Amino acid sequence: MKECWQKDPSKRPKATKILETTNQKMDELPAMEGLDMETLTHELPAIDGSVLETTTTTLVDEVPDVETMKTERLDHASYNETLGQQPNAIDLPESTFMIVGGWNTNKLVQIYDINRKSFKPLKSTLYERDGSTIVKINNHVYTAGGLRSNFVECLDLNQVDGDWYKLASMNEQRQFAASAVLNDQMCVAGGSDGVNALSSVELYNPVVNIWTNIASMQTKRWQHALVSYNGRLYTFGGGEKLLILNHLNSMKSYDPREENGNH
Repeated sequence: MKECWQKDPSKRPKATKILETTNQKMDELPAMEGLDMETLTHELPAIDGSVLETTTTTLVDEVPDVETMKTERLDHASYNETLGQQPNAIDLPESTFMIVGGWNTNKLVQIYDINRKSFKPLKSTLYERDGSTIVKINNHVYTAGGLRSNFVECLDLNQVDGDWYKLASMNEQRQFAASAVLNDQMCVAGGSDGVNALSSVELYNPVVNIWTNIASMQTKRWQHALVSYNGRLYTFGGGEKLLILNHLNSMKSYDPREENGNH
């Protein structure tokens, strides 16, 4: 249109003429009273002098009032709280952490919101988790071990209504072991098999659902800590023997990239 106007500007309509024609057409419209407001059809002049027919539809009757919307929101929120509907994990704030199992808690799983200072229940685990260990990898939560247990299960946080599901079991039963994430894999070290403290270490690959033993720690440890930092594992504290107060204050590290690296 711009190119055409530049070649023959005399054909451009005058704004005053368009305005006068529009006002004349509007004056000719019937009064609004008594019209069906569902559909109001009126005619407006186009630039070339033809008539452009437009249709306007009112949606006033379809819009709920503000109070109704507020009430519906409150009812929905009460429903979620009362029936324990699972929160949308994608919307969970960063200020939350998960608690799985424990002594005399059976299969209880809860999340704690630090800002709101409140607990909220999640789906229970398949097995009792007394002295288990837990990690999070790619928005999936993995929990392993417990009293006389080598069972492992996972909760997919991407599925709002998802349940815990069983995975491949560890090679040994482990209670009060320590875990960390190493290269998107779950590493579980030490713990107790119910008779002795353990020095063995296992690595779980969630892609292939397989546990693999890696280099054992130089010292047996249970109720200790395990940290992964820059591709290296650090283990410290805990005890070396069961039922004996022999707390350890040593720390060892292990780098899987080193061929003969030991904890």
